[in-house]
Amino acid sequence: MIAVSKVLFCRRYRAALLDYLLGHGETALARAHDLGRRAMEDGLGLLEILLAHQHAINAILESMPMHSMRDSVNALKAAEDFLIETLSPFEMTHRGYLALLKRRQDEQSDTPSHVGAISRT
Repeated sequence: MIAVSKVLFCRRYRAALLDYLLGHGETALARAHDLGRRAMEDGLGLLEILLAHQHAINAILESMPMHSMRDSVNALKAAEDFLIETLSPFEMTHRGYLALLKRRQDEQSDTPSHVGAISRT
């Protein structure tokens, strides 16, 4: 099942990235965010997303006519924005997890040590 999810994600990612590079702006960035959420739901990890990004970039750059180095650099900069938006659901989840760990740690440090000693006797 994950293999199918990976293939579908790669295809969707490449299509969405190409749309973004062709000038579809905020709509394409929203699509990138949705792709990231979907990847998380499907159990894909950061490395799989980065590989999909690299494959998509390679395919897109290879298919671009060689107008100028500036066009390629601009495409790479735009692709970076797209990747960041795709990874934002992972970042939000990671920050939420860290906040949860901090809250647990704070709760445990607020519990006096003598309470644990009393309950053991």
